[in-house]
Order: sequence, then C-alpha cells, then structure tokens
Amino acid sequence: MSEMNKMFKPTIEAGKEKPKYGANVYLEIDLIRHPEKDYETGDLTEEGKAALLEKLRNSHDDKFDTHKFYLSPHKRPQQSREKIQEYLDEFDLKTKTRNKEELTGRIMTEFTPEAAKALHQELADKGIYNINEEEETLQKDRLVEPVSKDQEKKGNEYFLKEFYDKNLPDFHMSGKDIAAEIEKVVKHFVSMTSRLKSDSKVKLTMIGHSGIVEYFTKLVYLQNHPELKPSEVTAEMLGGLLNYSEGPSITIQTDEMGEEDVKIKFKDLVLDYKVPAENS
Repeated sequence: MSEMNKMFKPTIEAGKEKPKYGANVYLEIDLIRHPEKDYETGDLTEEGKAALLEKLRNSHDDKFDTHKFYLSPHKRPQQSREKIQEYLDEFDLKTKTRNKEELTGRIMTEFTPEAAKALHQELADKGIYNINEEEETLQKDRLVEPVSKDQEKKGNEYFLKEFYDKNLPDFHMSGKDIAAEIEKVVKHFVSMTSRLKSDSKVKLTMIGHSGIVEYFTKLVYLQNHPELKPSEVTAEMLGGLLNYSEGPSITIQTDEMGEEDVKIKFKDLVLDYKVPAENS
C-alpha cells in the first residue's frame, strides 16, 4: 500500500451514502520519457527498449485493477509499443496501448522546420551547440535532433530556465503554453476519477518526450512557490531533466465523498497540485 493510501483516512458525513463512482479512488499517472535513443539515427536503441521492459517488470504492482498505456504519436514513443505489449502479455493484463494525440498536439504543429532552425541558432549563439560544417550538412534534414546527449541536456536546461514565460524563437508558444498543453491531458485523466467505480485503483503510463514534460513540472512548482519568478526555477530545482524511461508521477486520491487530493512526485520532489476547473 502506498504512503498516500496509508495516510488517507476518509470519512462519510452523517446521513450521506458513499457514492457508487468516484469515492476512495486511487489513480496514479506516470509521465515518462521514451527509452534511450541513438543520436545518429534518432531511433530507440535495443538496450533502451530492454531497459524499459525491465523497469515495467520491476515496478509492477498487482494492487492496481488495471494498467493502461498512452503513447505520444511520434516515432520514439511508438517504438516503445513492442516492449510494452511484452509486459502486458507477461502479466496477463487485458488492456490496450492507446495513442494520445494531445500528448504533443499543438506543440508539434507549431514546431516547424523554421522553428527548429531558430532553436538551433539560439543555442549556437549561446555557445551551447558548436558543430562543424560537415555535421551541419549531415543534420540539415533533422535539425530537431541534437548531436549528443550533452548538447541535448544543456539545450533543454537553457530553454526551460529562460523561455518559460516568453515565446521560444520562431515558435508561437512559450514554455508555459507547452505546460498548458500537457496540463490539458492531465486534467482529462484526473477527471476520470469521478467516473471510476468507488474503491478502484488504476495506473496510467504516458510516454512522451524530454524538454516538454519538465515545463509542466515547472508550472506546478511555481504554483507551490508563488514567491519565485519563472527565471529563478532551474531544472535542478525540479529534480533534474528527465532521463530515459523516467518522469514525474501524479497521484490522485479521492475521499469517501469523491473530494480529490492531488500530488506530483519526482525523485525527492513532492508538490501539491491544484487541478484547474474544466472551463479554465
């Protein structure tokens, strides 16, 4: 039993009956990055896919009534599908792996080749990217791909810190806008608790991309620390950038009358999360 379940002691007000749906529901949502990729091809490595399968095996918990997977529609998360299915088959979990267009939605439609070049140039101007002419030629068709893990890390740290509340170069979205796109998906899943049978325990795993999910964690961090300016919140304060196959976990526990308590956990970080109203 999780700490959340141990600590939670719901009560029913006198004269009220426990609802059939939404009461004492525990929902856990993992927002994880895709497995390790090859920086030459942009594809997942076989070692990375195997590590994802091992992670799922080690974290399997039969207290959950079901475990559902949602994948970003783009290449690397989709390449995770085979190993996820192996995990589902191994534990005889009768569920489907679903695509979730909203996991990237507007983010990828705004991410044009021109925006990719502008982001690349911004990092070059800051001395974060420093590639020679031959490498530039090799990358001309896929400037969205950094040439190394180190460059990717430095680039994501820079944009997360400096572009939360202003638009990224040639990209009609700020980091806060990106966070809002992820928040829409999270809000949709949190709203599911009212439709789940009372006393249900459900786990959802969403596989997406680094450099996107961190903006959502930053949004919640600022919610918890209103005294801070966005530029003062660094990747390190958020627990670091996502490594392969890791990410924050959102836990939603409802009481006997369906009231929600929502928290976000990542490494040593624990944040309260106020879910926006449906019309916000």
